[in-house]
Amino acid sequence: MGKEWIFDNWFVRNYPRLRKVFGQYLNEDALHDAYLVMKCEVARSQVAPDKFEPYFFGVYKKCRQRCAYRDNRYFLMLFPIVMLAV
Repeated sequence: MGKEWIFDNWFVRNYPRLRKVFGQYLNEDALHDAYLVMKCEVARSQVAPDKFEPYFFGVYKKCRQRCAYRDNRYFLMLFPIVMLAV
């Protein structure tokens, strides 16, 4: 039983609850990215199963900020063009 398998089972069991916790602020891309980052971290480090939840929330927060930055970067690149057209 590898660490990745334990994390996968934890994620499957807690996925509906995680969606409820994040509620309307859920970013699907960030959740997917956080899952992948967390799975790699579990494989490389000694993250204990009882620490999965707080560690996952921290990883999700970083991924959500990264996704927001990526989304805003494209908006800001388009905004000056829209202003010139007006």
